[in-house]
Amino acid sequence: MKIVYYYCMKKIILFLIVLTIIFSGCLDILDPSGDGDGGNETSLSAPVNLKATPKTNSIELNWEPIKNKSLKGYNIYRSLNQGKDYGKINSYPITESTYRDNDLTGGLTYYYVITAVSVSDKESNYSTEVNSIPIIINDGPKNKPYTELCEKELTQLKTDQCLNDYAIQYNDISACREIQELSIDNCVKEIAVNLKNYDSCKEIKLKNITLRDDCFYDIAVSLKDSGGCSQIIDSTKSNTCNAIVAASENSIEACRKISVVSDRDLCFEAIGVSTKDFVVCSYISTAKTGTGFKRDACLDTVLTEIKEETMCGYYLGTDSKNNCYSEVGKDKKNPLICNKSTDQNISDHCIKSIAVEEQDSDYCLQIIQSEVFQECVIEVGEANPNKDACELIENLATKDNCFYNTAKSTQKDLYCSYVLDNEIRDTCYDELAVELNNEDLCSKIRLLNSNLKNHCYSNIAINSLNSSLCENLTGSTQYIDCYNNIAVSLTDYSLCNSADKYFPKLIYATSDYCFYAYAEDTNNANACAEIRNIGYRTNCDTNALG
Repeated sequence: MKIVYYYCMKKIILFLIVLTIIFSGCLDILDPSGDGDGGNETSLSAPVNLKATPKTNSIELNWEPIKNKSLKGYNIYRSLNQGKDYGKINSYPITESTYRDNDLTGGLTYYYVITAVSVSDKESNYSTEVNSIPIIINDGPKNKPYTELCEKELTQLKTDQCLNDYAIQYNDISACREIQELSIDNCVKEIAVNLKNYDSCKEIKLKNITLRDDCFYDIAVSLKDSGGCSQIIDSTKSNTCNAIVAASENSIEACRKISVVSDRDLCFEAIGVSTKDFVVCSYISTAKTGTGFKRDACLDTVLTEIKEETMCGYYLGTDSKNNCYSEVGKDKKNPLICNKSTDQNISDHCIKSIAVEEQDSDYCLQIIQSEVFQECVIEVGEANPNKDACELIENLATKDNCFYNTAKSTQKDLYCSYVLDNEIRDTCYDELAVELNNEDLCSKIRLLNSNLKNHCYSNIAINSLNSSLCENLTGSTQYIDCYNNIAVSLTDYSLCNSADKYFPKLIYATSDYCFYAYAEDTNNANACAEIRNIGYRTNCDTNALG
């Protein structure tokens, strides 16, 4: 019986252990975080739209509230160093979406970030950092209140000026209230703007509504606060204020809320230009100015930085749209975009620009206007001389110059042969022969152009110190100069003995003229001694040697 009892108890205990293990695992599955809240708490995102507004001796923080059942509140972190060294300044999570940091030191910039805190005290990431400088009201000179300072003035006007100066210097509106002849409202407005305090603006009399509106306007714009704009009575000024504030925060939705079209356009333009976003420019109305559509002006500004084909479709003016396609086409080097312009002249010049920049005459073939086509192939030929471009040129003189330049740039004499003008063709062979030191090209110069042909052989002979090439010269003067120049370069007058070509018009042997020239150029008497004609040798000794 006892054995049965122990056996049953053992089974029961083992069963309970199994149940414990099972339920323990289930709990882990139900609550993998292990914090016992069932895993239902969702992680919180960092708060957004944090703003810091300077107040008297303090800074007010506002942010967009988070709607989440897991939210417990917010923690505020402050630092005197941008982007680091944050310290929490609240003891318990803040439950509201606003916080005022009091008793701050004037002249210092305070940096803030906030976090969202869950019911299980888990914090989100930091929000975007904001900063501000608190407004500090001066206490004024001790033992010298404004009544004592200003009552000694002889006239009321001077007393008022003293009170006004004191009030503005020390941000003391009570001094403004003592003014009698000058404007109290002007004094109050100056202090309100200095303190960035809307409540002080409300002290300005309603009958002085323009000044009152200016007060709200100046503060709202400086704080980038559309709430201040809403306190402005004049709708035009209120809209302008909203436009400036919206633009400063790049808020398209804020721009849409502006009722006056011109102000709304101003807002969209400011954002479009600052963000270089042509889509924002497209929100501008179809209103025109003396110079064209407002929208097009915005797009033109963006076009200087961003060149996308899509933006051209947003233009209202035909000329502006065509110009856009041209600018984008040139930037993308795409003739198809150029051809989207409805102005053929603009399209053709767009393609021409691509052709010249790419130095490719094939682009020119897409040009419709013959005059622009010719400009294109000529400019391509000048930028990158090549046979294909030259053959497209109609003007014969221009075509010859193109082939001439092609031959020079490629150093291929074949292109000289395409030149129709005889003089240009001969010059092409001559210059190319000298550049390449290739006497064979001299033979391609016409016999009728003997001077240029002699020039060609002579230059190559002298440059290469090859006297055998001098034998190709047909003029006595060039022949003698050729040998003499080489002899001088080699300091060897004996080379003149090889100058034995016969020229009927010469009185003496050709070599004698060479020796004479050598002696004259080098002042070498030995060269004179080589002259065979005695009379000419005597002349050399007397005249050539100086």
